[in-house]
Amino acid sequence: MSKCINRWLGLLLLVTIFPVFAQTTPIVEQAKNALSQIDKQTDVLTALEKRISITLAQDKATTTVTTIWFYPTKSTVQDSGYESVYYRPDQESFQILFAGTISPEGKVREVSAENVKEVESDSYNTFTDTRQKIISYPGLQAGGATVIQYQIVHPLTAEGYWSALHRPQLHANTLNYEFEASWTDARPLLGASNSEQVTCEQTGNTFRCTGENIPPAEQDEEVSWSDELGQIAITTLDSWEAVQDIVLSGFNDAMNNSTQVASLALTLTEGAETKEEKIAALYEFVARDVRYVSMSEAGHAIVPHHVDSTIANRYGDCKDKSVLLLALLREIGVDANPVLVATERREPNKVLLPSVSTFDHVVVCFENDEMRCLDPTDAYTPWTDISDWIQNRVALPLNGEPSLSVIPADQYRWRLEASSDIAFTPDGGQTEVQTVTYLNAYEGQIRSKLSGLGEDDRQKWASELYESIVADGAEPVFSFHGVDELTAEMRSQSKTTFSPYFSATDGFLLEESDAWVQHELETSRIENTRYDVYFPGAKITSTYTMTFPKSWHISRKPVALDFEHLYGTLSRDVSHQQPRDGQEVLKVISRLQIPARKLTAEEFAQFNAFISALSDYSLITFAGSATK
Repeated sequence: MSKCINRWLGLLLLVTIFPVFAQTTPIVEQAKNALSQIDKQTDVLTALEKRISITLAQDKATTTVTTIWFYPTKSTVQDSGYESVYYRPDQESFQILFAGTISPEGKVREVSAENVKEVESDSYNTFTDTRQKIISYPGLQAGGATVIQYQIVHPLTAEGYWSALHRPQLHANTLNYEFEASWTDARPLLGASNSEQVTCEQTGNTFRCTGENIPPAEQDEEVSWSDELGQIAITTLDSWEAVQDIVLSGFNDAMNNSTQVASLALTLTEGAETKEEKIAALYEFVARDVRYVSMSEAGHAIVPHHVDSTIANRYGDCKDKSVLLLALLREIGVDANPVLVATERREPNKVLLPSVSTFDHVVVCFENDEMRCLDPTDAYTPWTDISDWIQNRVALPLNGEPSLSVIPADQYRWRLEASSDIAFTPDGGQTEVQTVTYLNAYEGQIRSKLSGLGEDDRQKWASELYESIVADGAEPVFSFHGVDELTAEMRSQSKTTFSPYFSATDGFLLEESDAWVQHELETSRIENTRYDVYFPGAKITSTYTMTFPKSWHISRKPVALDFEHLYGTLSRDVSHQQPRDGQEVLKVISRLQIPARKLTAEEFAQFNAFISALSDYSLITFAGSATK
């Protein structure tokens, strides 16, 4: 699922200047000195120095960053011999003061314009068109170093606000780290840190943190680095209420004096009888008929465009689409409100200080039996479900209590119902009609995959999925329902014929893999070893109805199950029917339920053992024979 992923503050204007430096400038001498002292036995990429200096004056915030990297091997040169800078071209200026390489013998080569290129970053569902400057360091050799020093200047108006977030621990060694922020009484700053790798203190109008020999962050399969990596935060704002006030005014202005919202809402809800039908119609229009285009320039970094403009253009970013949905919902009497979302953060207690830039997305929430949060940039998930990628993420409502919360999360985020009707043939083959209904997060995921595909590609995709989960070597034919309508049930149906693979006259003992239960169990295993994870919850109902030829008799039924555990349950109901026409029928209904929960690293082994146990029990075994 795509994301609205850039920061609320304006984009950095990267003005790259390449001044001519003599090779004896202080920054070069500092880098040479650091290089001469490094233990040449090390074989990992190492930051010899990382220094951040911030000065806040009445009219601007100036940040100067100096980084010196040591590359001990050819592989580190190959993998990391460049610098990436993401920037936003409308508010701040970014100037490279010096960038270059130092050879093992001490020879200096400076970066020039030809060593820098600009590429597009991911601009879909973003507040702004983020771009990326890539600095490829020339002449870099194993045993050498790179040094870069740049400066960011952020102009401040009288009402301006500003914040910054830095993480001392990187994915490489850092030998010396220093952070210092200073300010005047006219422009006070708040500073805080939760990093175990540095020691911080405030003296007067200066907040300073230092650290030495900081190890790299440990890796894992699934990590929310914004929560797990310790941080240093500074901000000019003293409360979350201040954040609300700053952003909400722009949303209110974007809805004021609209000449089109009322008539549009009336048109879109024509024929809808219930409130739920009206909400569905409005949401589907904004999600599917108003396309996503980032429009954050010219003062629209945090301020949405007016709703009439978005209606006329039929495009907008997450702010624009959300404020339009908000206005339409209010027009039909729904008490909806905008809610800021930090899509990379799950733990409010790890957000240190109030800041607008904490958030990179906005959605619309309201009460309708339960809390509903609608993401109008998600064109594939119905309004009755919360988009997978915002569930359980840190949020701040723009109306109401000025405190952080989290977007509601499903107890079972991944839900699926599979029904397999199998008819065995007298020669030991079978035909199968399988219907799979996708619910909750699965619905949005599968619809997003299929929506952009033609019929042939849909068949190919579904066949590959069937082969990986159900059975290989088959040639199923698929049909789909609900791909193009959010209000329709999302399901697929396959019809498959299997060639004979056993003889019933000799007696048979068969094992049918409960394919969708097995698949869910396989994907539920925790691969992490270090960091806690949030298990999003799974609920699978799988029904097998097996019809046998008249001459066959089932002598052994599958075992019924009622498996309960701290982490979830697996139950199985079995019925053996003998209709009047003489055909025996086995019906097996399996229900897997693993509720959402946070799992600590200490629980991983126990949870995975639970998954293994369920996997062992999930096979459907039965026996019988045919009358000779």
